Amino acid sequence: MMVQSSPENGSLREGIFSIPLHGPVAMTTVPEIRKVLLGAAKKRAVKEIRIDFSRVSKLDTSGVAMLVETWRGLARRGGALRLSGLSENAKRLIQLARLDQIFEIRDEAGSRIEYGS
Repeated sequence: MMVQSSPENGSLREGIFSIPLHGPVAMTTVPEIRKVLLGAAKKRAVKEIRIDFSRVSKLDTSGVAMLVETWRGLARRGGALRLSGLSENAKRLIQLARLDQIFEIRDEAGSRIEYGS
């Protein structure tokens, strides 16, 4: 049985769109997630998107590309993309692409993770 990643019901509160994801964030699941994230990024009321990855089993390069596209949509309007609950492998993938310099990454307690240059 293949587990599909899907965005659970996101919530918008005070300009912050929060959404938990679960399952794999990979080539087969990205189109559905992308639609939700880009839709939120285009809304004027959304100043920040927070994505909880704590229940994500896999993040591949198509998922990372989707995050970059979402970040670009937000950055055009001065918005921010914040990620939390990333696995060690997902953190490494984001670091290798040097995207830890543009995404704000938080640990399980909500503290910002700072990476060395």
